[in-house]
Amino acid sequence: MRKQSEKAPAPFFNIGASSLLVIFLILCLVTFAILTLTSAKSDADFAEKLAHHKMNYYTACNTAESTLDGIDAILADAWQLSDTDTGKNSINNDSSQPDSTSNDSSQPDLTSSDTAAVFTEIETQLTALDSREQLQLSMDFTQSEPTISYAVAIDDKQNLCVTLTLTAAPAKGEAYYRISQWQVQSSGEWKGDQTLNLMK
Repeated sequence: MRKQSEKAPAPFFNIGASSLLVIFLILCLVTFAILTLTSAKSDADFAEKLAHHKMNYYTACNTAESTLDGIDAILADAWQLSDTDTGKNSINNDSSQPDSTSNDSSQPDLTSSDTAAVFTEIETQLTALDSREQLQLSMDFTQSEPTISYAVAIDDKQNLCVTLTLTAAPAKGEAYYRISQWQVQSSGEWKGDQTLNLMK
């Protein structure tokens, strides 16, 4: 009998160098695709947060501008009423002195008592506005140049803080106030103690 030649069975996985290279390239492409997707997702989240923060900031600015308009109207009414009353008193004084010469182009001078009365009226009107609109105004009329401060919430961590410095006895055409602060500030408490227990 002829002996049958014995053949070794072929392995089930016959992986060559080219197959390993293809598998390696596929793994690299999958890794790079995952990294690209992660980076794109991170950029999209950051852009969304930035757009949301800008929208909140400009919304707070609009609210602050509306509050400023209300304060400006109160200041204008108070000083215009004061100028009218002072002008009437000046006309009455001039009529009682026929020989005195009057200068119509000059604005009547306000005394310190007149200025104090105007500031008292402004404070009263602002207090009423604050009580009505819940603006949380902070006023200081004890200084030579009174200040008005208020804050508008941007989010749960930041406020838009505004401070107005009023002009004492503004001349004709002069602004009633100047904006001394228009700044974003943190509303939360800063905790400096953030130690880490590195050794046990």
